[in-house]
Amino acid sequence: MLNDYSCLKSRPGVTLLETVDSTNNYIRRLIDEASSSSGSLTVISDRQTGGRGRHGRSFYSPEGTGIYISYAFRAELEDPGLMHVTPYAAAIAHKVLSPFSGSPLRIKWVNDLYNDSGKTTGILTELITAASGTWIIVGTGINLLPPHSEDPSLKNVMGSIIHSIAPSGCPGGLALPTRGEVASLLIDEYDRTWSAGASVRADLRHIYETNCMSLGKDLEVRPAGSSPYAAHSIGLTSDFELIVERSQDRARLILSSGEVSVSL
Repeated sequence: MLNDYSCLKSRPGVTLLETVDSTNNYIRRLIDEASSSSGSLTVISDRQTGGRGRHGRSFYSPEGTGIYISYAFRAELEDPGLMHVTPYAAAIAHKVLSPFSGSPLRIKWVNDLYNDSGKTTGILTELITAASGTWIIVGTGINLLPPHSEDPSLKNVMGSIIHSIAPSGCPGGLALPTRGEVASLLIDEYDRTWSAGASVRADLRHIYETNCMSLGKDLEVRPAGSSPYAAHSIGLTSDFELIVERSQDRARLILSSGEVSVSL
């Protein structure tokens, strides 16, 4: 199914694979082999056998319908936008994918994308120090189309950007895109955002805040290693930490990690 990505075959820095355990794992190997003058790197695979999500979870990655892409760029530890890479990646995915989504696309704090069909997109970012310098990997798994055969454990949970492959196309009369066309749009936005390192982008923060489904909502907060509790979300800090008011005692807390759930 790599014909879907024919538009990227001659693009510099892009590696196309039929199958891989994880595109983030593969791009780590390319970083290890990179020279000090290497530019950004991109790995795309038709399927993943060991796709990785946050907190060690797996990401179901069937062939033919999803986009599994890892993008690596150089950064400095002093870059002002270094702490914003993960939410910026969610905002970029929202910007690129919204025109094709069969229903309104929303961002769940910190970095998952949902529409009415369920979870459509997961993002995993990693910081890597290699002989060639410091790199940031942005791994993005997108369920572009409904899978040909669904993992039974994900029934009614796994969604897709495009809900069906009907001839009517996408919302707004857009033609159904190939996976390569969508991946190309993503890479263009990644390049514009991170070609000179991790800077601060007010436009991406606006996209994130405007479309974040976790803001102003009653939540269940599930901290790592602690009992869950009910809270109400109030806003975001300058570094995209979630500000919540705990229901039991009205204490205000700032969440930099963990999981939250909200009624869709």
